[in-house]
Amino acid sequence: MEKLVAIENDLIKLRETLDQQNGYKYWALAFFAILDFALFFWAIIPLINYLTNNLRPASMLKDALDGSKFIPENFSIENALKPIFITAWAINDRTPRFFS
Repeated sequence: MEKLVAIENDLIKLRETLDQQNGYKYWALAFFAILDFALFFWAIIPLINYLTNNLRPASMLKDALDGSKFIPENFSIENALKPIFITAWAINDRTPRFFS
């Protein structure tokens, strides 16, 4: 009989330990839920807001560049490019290739 009482006491202690350990997972769940909410509320939403709502139209940049005469009015990209000649080696044909 004493053996049964000792086993029952051991089972009660194990059950209390298990209940205590299960309580920690709910505290951890609550902690990470609050952490995720804070991260989402103060980091993700402002980042999305900044990336989507604070974009300005390209005409503002063009007006700023034109107003400062940074780019001349008679400028053309064709005039800015100089002809270049690139030499490469075709491995399969074992001949040079020229690109312009």
